[in-house]
Amino acid sequence: TDLLETIVRWAARLLHTAHGSVHLVDPATNTIEIKVGIGNFSKYVGLKQQPGEGVAGNVWQTGQLVVVNDYDAWAG
Repeated sequence: TDLLETIVRWAARLLHTAHGSVHLVDPATNTIEIKVGIGNFSKYVGLKQQPGEGVAGNVWQTGQLVVVNDYDAWAG
């Protein structure tokens, strides 16, 4: 996880944000789990999501980029 955290921190720095996460797929349970989180995502490490659930679940299910400019207004 140290390597993954380093990658997330560098990516966040390049995107000028303090937040980021890495989700990994668990094929046995058909879920994705937050393995590394920084900033606002640090409190969600270990959270599992189903396909289509949340932003990461939507990306995983559709294979399409999801951009959310206002989480409070996002229907997903």
